[in-house]
Amino acid sequence: MVPGADGRTYVNLGARIDATLEPGGSAYPAPGQLLVHELVHAWQVAHARSAASYLGDAMAVQVRGELGEDVYRLRETGDAHHPWADLDMERQATIVDRWFGGQYSPAGLPCDPDSPYAALTAQVRAGGTADAGGSG
Repeated sequence: MVPGADGRTYVNLGARIDATLEPGGSAYPAPGQLLVHELVHAWQVAHARSAASYLGDAMAVQVRGELGEDVYRLRETGDAHHPWADLDMERQATIVDRWFGGQYSPAGLPCDPDSPYAALTAQVRAGGTADAGGSG
């Protein structure tokens, strides 16, 4: 995901570009889940303080990943109790895609209103919060 100088947001789905509504492998087993994850990044770009702040946060998260941190890992439902802005951009996107896919649903249901992450995803769906890009 890259904010362009032309004001557009560019999404790179790589080899999945022709299969965005299909399951995306073991990390994204629900149809469309990878697309939802990437669309959260587009939402983050739209709600970031600036393109530079988004890119800075993105680079910081990627460096942490390169140094061995699993930046996509959720702390079970512990992340559900943190304010949205305190979660880095990959955890934000992972929370929304897991909610969409039903991975943290008590009943295994996609988009479950009883998911521990339902309240956080509702913030995104309602238009967002301050400092949407997360803290790196």
